[in-house]
Amino acid sequence: MRIVTQDERFWKTISYIIKITLPLMNVLRVVESDKKPVMRFLYNHMRRAKEERTYNVDNDQKMCTKIWQIIDNRWDNQMLHRLHVVWFYLNSHFHYDNDVIKYRRIKVGLIECLEIMVPTIEEKNNILVQLDSYENEVGEFGKSLAIGTRKTKHFANRWNIFGDDTKELKNFAMRILNLTCRM
Repeated sequence: MRIVTQDERFWKTISYIIKITLPLMNVLRVVESDKKPVMRFLYNHMRRAKEERTYNVDNDQKMCTKIWQIIDNRWDNQMLHRLHVVWFYLNSHFHYDNDVIKYRRIKVGLIECLEIMVPTIEEKNNILVQLDSYENEVGEFGKSLAIGTRKTKHFANRWNIFGDDTKELKNFAMRILNLTCRM
């Protein structure tokens, strides 16, 4: 027992393990909670956990690359679903705080969902044009009431109130919401 308590390498290893696993444990606590349905929020929780892991190890990518590869591989193959990515993108609660379009995975998921879910090229093009209004807060999206209710109004209510200028995008967003609520 004495040997372990005085072994500096042992305690460094324990500290490392805690720094890497704590963010994931926090995600598991949220998932296990019965307070609210979390499946549609899981993408955001995992994104924050990755950021926290990076912070916890002082941005030392080399230190935990192997562990991250294991976790990311599991996440990508089993949990990450393009619908959740697009839901995250279209949800103003997260969208405007996170500069979400810079993430390649989100762009790819958005394009894949458009390709699969939207039947005509004309409607796809309309949605892409309307996404500019959403991104740049033009029209209804730029009104002070829309900006002020980003975090307080439910996803569906916000699209019903502020999505009338972007009809095809609104319909697409509502389909995404309906599909993610079923998962």
